[in-house]
Amino acid sequence: LMKENVDAGLPLFHNAGKYEVYAQLDVERVKGDLHNWEGVCYFPQIEALEKMHEQYPEATLVLNKRSVSSWIESVVNHMGMAKRLSYCDITGFPPIHQLDLTIDMLRDFYIAQVVRVREFVVKYPSHRLVEVQIDEDNAGQKMVEAFGGEVSCWEVKNTKEDVKKRSIRDEEMKNIRKARNKNSKESKRN
Repeated sequence: LMKENVDAGLPLFHNAGKYEVYAQLDVERVKGDLHNWEGVCYFPQIEALEKMHEQYPEATLVLNKRSVSSWIESVVNHMGMAKRLSYCDITGFPPIHQLDLTIDMLRDFYIAQVVRVREFVVKYPSHRLVEVQIDEDNAGQKMVEAFGGEVSCWEVKNTKEDVKKRSIRDEEMKNIRKARNKNSKESKRN
């Protein structure tokens, strides 16, 4: 939606609802190969920070961080994310064949984003920046200090275990739907 809005000259969050929090803004849903892919790959937190500022000049930005090596491990091991990223044409990270993608390239991409967001907030001091080291034990407490609430509200999600459980559940649901469709077709024949 955000990419469509930008392409149409509309505000970044046009028709995105009236929420207090927008998170996980990027999307990299691509299929195919490096030279012949379809889908969408867009990182508004990289490509559209100025557009965000135009619409929300006093927004609080949350910069979730973790050790660079942990982030790289996640990108490399999380459901083909490194391959999807390699297809994208992101500022500072042009398309490249997945086999040519290096740890140094991923590290530089990560560090560049941290620097980009920090420089953006210096340029526009009307924004507040909350940096949270999500792989530290006190990450929940940092969120409470910044936004209030209880530490128990700030749980760790989307871990390897969460993704594995979701994948198993999705496969089970797929099998259930297949069985229902098969039974439905058989009962129609009878």
